Amino acid sequence: MAKLRAAVVLAAAAALIVGAGGAWWGRRAAIAGVERGLRRLDLQWSARQDAVAELHWHGLTGPGIQVQRLELRLLPTPSLRLTNPVVHLDALDLDALPLSPDGLQAALRAPSAVPGAAPDPLAALDALFQPLLPTALAGATAEIRGGAVYWGEDPLLTNLHGPLWPEQRLQGDEGDISLQNGVPVINLKKRIEFEWLHTAASATVSCAPPACTFALKLDELMVNDPRLAPTTLPVTALELEGSYDLDQHALQAEGRLGGLRFDLRGTLSPEPVRFDLTIDVHDAPLGALLELFGPLVPEARRGEVSGTVGLALQLSGPPLRWSARPRAAGLAASGVVPNLGELRGGRVRWTHPDASGREQAQETGEGTRGWVPYAAAGLVPKTFVAAEDAAFGRHPGYSLEAVQDAVDEAAAEGEWLQRGGSTITQQLVKNLYLDGRDRSVARKLRELLLALEVQAALPPERVLGLYINVVELGPGIFGVGAASEAYFLKRPERLTLREAAFLATLLPAPARGYRRYLAEDPPDLRIDQIIDNMLLMRAVDPATASRAKKEQLRFVPPAR
Repeated sequence: MAKLRAAVVLAAAAALIVGAGGAWWGRRAAIAGVERGLRRLDLQWSARQDAVAELHWHGLTGPGIQVQRLELRLLPTPSLRLTNPVVHLDALDLDALPLSPDGLQAALRAPSAVPGAAPDPLAALDALFQPLLPTALAGATAEIRGGAVYWGEDPLLTNLHGPLWPEQRLQGDEGDISLQNGVPVINLKKRIEFEWLHTAASATVSCAPPACTFALKLDELMVNDPRLAPTTLPVTALELEGSYDLDQHALQAEGRLGGLRFDLRGTLSPEPVRFDLTIDVHDAPLGALLELFGPLVPEARRGEVSGTVGLALQLSGPPLRWSARPRAAGLAASGVVPNLGELRGGRVRWTHPDASGREQAQETGEGTRGWVPYAAAGLVPKTFVAAEDAAFGRHPGYSLEAVQDAVDEAAAEGEWLQRGGSTITQQLVKNLYLDGRDRSVARKLRELLLALEVQAALPPERVLGLYINVVELGPGIFGVGAASEAYFLKRPERLTLREAAFLATLLPAPARGYRRYLAEDPPDLRIDQIIDNMLLMRAVDPATASRAKKEQLRFVPPAR
């Protein structure tokens, strides 16, 4: 028994000596190979700690890469471990990395065969480790502990851990990275929280150069932007699937937002950032657009709507430049106006904010003080049409041409829509039912539905008659009767063409027009434009227009 124990101890000692010796001789080759790989990645290190069968490199840094510690273990089998590696994709020198996106194995055998190749960013972590495996360690394994991938200051993946060699399967808090059939695949799951947007985002990106495919989904999408609505839009979902050509920087995708579908085409260059994109929203039922706003457009829920809408949007930059081409066909609404019977005849009541913002009750219509019948309004209705809506009586309550003009003006000035291309009918329903201080898309949609039904239910003369009695033409001055008295001490039917055109210049911004009146600075150029429009519409003859242009306005002196 003693001899047996001695034999076992001797064999174990011999094995240890042989193994240690092999590790010692392999150790020198391992150090040289690993450090050669580090230099190829332009990585520096602050310290190296040596042991018989284990080596550590500390504080590794390079372009777009930081690693807290690299460990090489030679026994029982060679293995690499990187602790807390951080990769900044936007800072990587991709051209300097020694791998091509489809040459992972070739890099170990003959790295010089692919000089200057630019890897896919998703292979950056893999590219970090493979050069560290010299031929002597070809059977080694590699793993990550606590890795992270960033783009700028934004973390894409954190707490990454898992094997990197010979298989790639890294798990993280916000997703994972893997190599599937030689193709890098990244899955992201993140909460996105901005001041105006909150959503749960998930994305899958798979790159097989020269192209990447992707699928993006934003669940529980909540948007709070005052340009869209005064409060947060209802929860919806956005989906986008497509491909991106890494060489040509060409992007193409199909998407869905609620019940709307759209195509995305164009180019997107990351360095420097340049884009030229076209988004085409397919023609869809008007109800599909309204559904995105839910209870914020109550008219859509209490009535019926029909027709289709679409949009072509062009974006380029930087700096941002854009243009848009809205489309609409067959739009109609019914059951959305709460008191349609009152509009047909009788008294009409509404509220309007005073200078302090408090809502004040207003009333007009047959039998009310200050009511001016259409037939007794003189030239005023024609000047209002010439100033605000030359196609009045020929459109269904909205004018796509006027909307396009407003969009083109906003795009040229690089601003949000300052005017909405509203028709007289839309202005009427805004004054009666909506808050004119709200300039959001939600309010414009409400305005559209109300105008569609009013225009279809009432004759043009009635719509225009209500408008000239409801519209504000100065602080606390509602309707042409009060305005004629305030500015000229006349009844509307006695106003000259130039005086009536002046009242039309107060639309649709009476506060600005009233300030000019106080400064005794009438907008003569705009008055002449309105008169010219009336001439084009054949609402006046040339002689009358010529006399009106020469007339000198005489106002009631402004109160000081």
